[in-house]
Amino acid sequence: MDIDRNSIYKIVGNHRRFINPFSEPYGYYIFTMNPQEEAFIDEELIAFYLKKLEYAVLNVDFLIKQAFHTSYYEFIKKHLFVKKDSVIPQTPDDMCQQLIVDSFVLCPEQKEIGSALSNAHFMFGHYIDCRWDYDWNFISSFIC
Repeated sequence: MDIDRNSIYKIVGNHRRFINPFSEPYGYYIFTMNPQEEAFIDEELIAFYLKKLEYAVLNVDFLIKQAFHTSYYEFIKKHLFVKKDSVIPQTPDDMCQQLIVDSFVLCPEQKEIGSALSNAHFMFGHYIDCRWDYDWNFISSFIC
């Protein structure tokens, strides 16, 4: 279920590390495995989602550092076709600092928060899939 774009914008605003909620594709939502479960998404769950998003905005640099591995930088440098006008970050830290949260997803059935990190200037359709539990304990990340 998509979350209201205006509610999201009130939280992320023009934050440089979050995609604008008025962009497409839209990446702010609550994910259910079973479409019939959407009926159980209520105002309380939406408020919980927004609270988690607020935390993510305040702690985005820390969360991205948790999810980032140097191997992702090596993958980008070695395996991706680079456009002539693109600039690959010089170091893994530069890449980490330039990643943007393209999606923020609450997964109630798994009690997880998922996010996709990317940067269209050097990742070209690839992204880093990240997972945390509801208490913000890092679970995993991998590059796609």
